[in-house]
Amino acid sequence: MDPTRAQLQRILESLPPGEWLNPYIFTYEEETRFVHVLMATKPGTTDLYCYEPDTGEFEPLILP
Repeated sequence: MDPTRAQLQRILESLPPGEWLNPYIFTYEEETRFVHVLMATKPGTTDLYCYEPDTGEFEPLILP
């Protein structure tokens, strides 16, 4: 398994129940590599959040 995906999988499995809704790892291809992103919805909202490994926190996903 890709090291980044493995790290995100460990984070996903350690999330406290109820803190995030429908957390999942989204994978997409960017040119010649695969990118893995941990995403979730904050309870009580429809806002999508993305886990930022540099800060260790979920940040709102802002789409263009």
